[in-house]
Formats: sequence, C-alpha cells, structure tokens
Amino acid sequence: MSKLQIKKEIEFKWSIFKAKEFNLFLTAVKEMGLSIKSCGRQNITDYYLVNRNNILYLKQKRTRIRRVGKAWYLTRKTLSKLKRGFVQRIEETKRLPAFENIQNALKYVQKFFLNPPILNVHFVIKNQRARYLLKDRKLLAAVSFDRVRINGKKKTIQMMEIELELLKGNLTDFKNLTRKITRLSSLSPSKRSKVATALHSLFLKK
Repeated sequence: MSKLQIKKEIEFKWSIFKAKEFNLFLTAVKEMGLSIKSCGRQNITDYYLVNRNNILYLKQKRTRIRRVGKAWYLTRKTLSKLKRGFVQRIEETKRLPAFENIQNALKYVQKFFLNPPILNVHFVIKNQRARYLLKDRKLLAAVSFDRVRINGKKKTIQMMEIELELLKGNLTDFKNLTRKITRLSSLSPSKRSKVATALHSLFLKK
C-alpha cells in the first residue's frame, strides 16, 4: 500500500436538476473571464463501508473504497455537513493494489484498522464524472460535473451535482468566487452531499 496522503478538502457544491443546467455553470465562468479546461471523464465507483454493527462512522470518519478504472483507493473523511453548498473536511487516502473485485479489496484493507472490525459494503455510489480545471489570477480549482447513481439493498436513486474544489488560493477568494458563480448561473447550492443523500433517501439515517 502506498504512503498515506492527508489533505484539507475545501469544496462547494451545486445541485443539478436537469442536465442542461451544467451549461449554466460554464456560461457563468466564461462571463467572468475565467479559464476553464476540460480534463476528461472518469467512471468512479465508491463503496461506503460499515462494521458488523452497521456503524458507518468508524472512528468518527466515513470510510470508503474507491475504484477509478483499474485504480483502487482507501479513503477516510472526517464527518462534515454542507452549509449552503460549502464544506471543509480532512481526507486521508491510500493507493491500494489492483483487485479483481470489491470482496478482495475488503479483505486487504481489514488489516489496516486497529482491532479491525468486520467491514461490509453499506451502499454504492456510481459516478460518471466530467472533469475541468478552472483558473483565475488568484485561484486554481477542480470542477466536477457528476451524474450519480446510488445503489442500496432495496432502492436505487439518481442525482446530479457540480463540485468545485479549491486546489490553490485562499478561502476568502474561493467563497467570493462561488457567490459570483451562484448569482450569474442561478444554480442552487446543494443542501446534501452524495453520502447524505444516500443516507436520507435509502433510510439508512434518520
């Protein structure tokens, strides 16, 4: 397993209700004179884990295994809530070896927990992501256009969102940028993240 990478994740999210609303974001940033460049597409599968007592919050962190193409990652994030689209959290990520399936990945990661619990997949989030890089004089940010399918044991739901992640720059400038984009695009800041939507809609959390 690779070295643990720890970073502070700063993001803003907008809810998308129709696919054509993705273009509202692109139009807004171009009106602002910002540079935005396509960086390709990804098919992402996130397996969110629980222990045998159905507790999602292992050591107060959400734990997932992510597959992107042939690459696998183990990620743990501190608990956080969206506030008018804005969220900050600490993310810990390790690159994993390649696996044939999630069952083999689960067996591998067990040994990296202190007194390891028995881990199971609670729900799965599949994401078709279009990626962009946004630049201005002060900021560098990653943009994701996400088309998401959330699979529970008895129910499947779909959602779309735009995610803007600060890569370089200060927090004040980032918040000012999100306010301008929101105003010009008329997009709605998200009230729930993908995980919170899964918990709410699949009745995994009251």
